[in-house]
Amino acid sequence: MTFDEALEDYLQWMTIEKGRSRATLEAYRRDLVALGHWMEDKKLTLGRLHEENLEGYFNALRSTRQASTVARSVASVRGFLSYLLDEGELKLDRALD
Repeated sequence: MTFDEALEDYLQWMTIEKGRSRATLEAYRRDLVALGHWMEDKKLTLGRLHEENLEGYFNALRSTRQASTVARSVASVRGFLSYLLDEGELKLDRALD
């Protein structure tokens, strides 16, 4: 599954199963699209994403974003990765340690 496919599945799940508002979904999409672009730049796939990578990503965000924006991004990414783990799309829990 590609990152974009996983993102669409996750957002659909958030809509149907969790009943999240459109504003929440748009914020999650922005946060996760930003992660996807960063992963592309770093030549990373979901299967190769590890805690060290995420730490670097969030440190980069901290240098350019407000704390509340970073906190929301962390929550968005954690939710996304947890969903992928639950769905069996990610095999290792390393990103959430």
